[in-house]
Amino acid sequence: MKWYHTFFLAILIFSCERESEIVCVDSENAKNPHDVPVPVKDGIKGNWKLVDIDYSEYYSSLSEETRMRLQPEFEAQMKEMVGNTAYDFQSNNMLVIQMPTDYGDTSIQANYQISKNADSINFFFSEEKEAYRVDAMTKKQMILKTSELPARRLIFSRLN
Repeated sequence: MKWYHTFFLAILIFSCERESEIVCVDSENAKNPHDVPVPVKDGIKGNWKLVDIDYSEYYSSLSEETRMRLQPEFEAQMKEMVGNTAYDFQSNNMLVIQMPTDYGDTSIQANYQISKNADSINFFFSEEKEAYRVDAMTKKQMILKTSELPARRLIFSRLN
């Protein structure tokens, strides 16, 4: 009879712990539903603001001398682009990028293609292709990473 009570108590404790974990996860998602991952094919459509460009991986691959020469140039470009560049991913696989240039704001059109397993995105410009891996996709944030030179991560915040 003693083993029956021990067995029943163990099942009860296990059930309570499992229920506690489920509630914890659900309550966490309820606190911030915009941080929940969404499918890339659905999540990418719409307007996104470029909020950061992370070149740290590229910088770490350079010699100190080269990094000191290139970093100020990249930082100056970032200062103009970050917060002022918008990517509009349209449902027909068209991409319109609004960005500042030395001659005023400009609009660049391209096509985009999501990979079959939805873990990467290719941008097709008139004479150039850029490939990015999707590091994160939520309702409010998207992070794209490329190992093409210069290696970088683009961090976006949803506008709409």
